[in-house]
Amino acid sequence: MNLTIGKKLWLSFGGLLMIILLIGGIVVFLVSKTARINNVVMEVSNPTVDACQDLIIANERMSKGIMGYLINMDDEFLMEYEQGEKEG
Repeated sequence: MNLTIGKKLWLSFGGLLMIILLIGGIVVFLVSKTARINNVVMEVSNPTVDACQDLIIANERMSKGIMGYLINMDDEFLMEYEQGEKEG
């Protein structure tokens, strides 16, 4: 089978085009898969970070209440400790 140079070029470019389209399809599939995984991670990590920040704030409030009570021996600071304990 003798192919002319023109037909060989068309076959070569057609083959390259098919390879490029295949690689492009794989890339689109992998990017969409990565986006789905990212959404799942964000659904889990955002509430976790929010809960940790709330715990840190409650812990700081409790620490300040204890320090204030130990320094001043005033029951008003114990209320701040109890408020932090309820938040935590």
